[in-house]
Amino acid sequence: SYHLSYPFVFKWNKKFYMVPESRENNTIDLYECAEFPGKWNFKQCLMDNVSAVDTTLIHYSNKWWLFTAMAENAAASPNVELFLFYSDDLFSGRWTAHPRNPIVSDVKSARPAGSLFVTDGKLFRPSQDCSKVYGYGFDLNEIEVISETEYREKRTLSIKPTWDKKIKATHTFACHGNLTVI
Repeated sequence: SYHLSYPFVFKWNKKFYMVPESRENNTIDLYECAEFPGKWNFKQCLMDNVSAVDTTLIHYSNKWWLFTAMAENAAASPNVELFLFYSDDLFSGRWTAHPRNPIVSDVKSARPAGSLFVTDGKLFRPSQDCSKVYGYGFDLNEIEVISETEYREKRTLSIKPTWDKKIKATHTFACHGNLTVI
């Protein structure tokens, strides 16, 4: 009965899960796959009473990290600030807000643009550049420090849709093994 988008899909303990953007419902919801790829069942609400978009999770260093672009007030755009939460258990319903929230305050890099990934032992976070239009370009940001008290990232690559006049935006980056999709 409300808009769903940005289907963030991940695998955990041999099961597929999905967190779609459900901002219109003011929730961050978790679904469990019953039959891949088309049948999903509501598992639980991870957070409610939030105006959040493009929620992206990763299990890293024995902890769940939840990245989401949020608007602190109803009139603000969620493209501007990135918030981080953590939990020891994906299903506990208890998420602790990072003390440095918002961890990013920049329309050029706050909004998530795909799954976090590790390459060469380094953790990367794709982010959208919404400075010109929604999803105009994306950046790859190396997360240098992530802990319950600290967070620091640096931009390592920036992609803009300038190589072809027919392309208006490069909204998302995803990679798995040898496959990369923009």
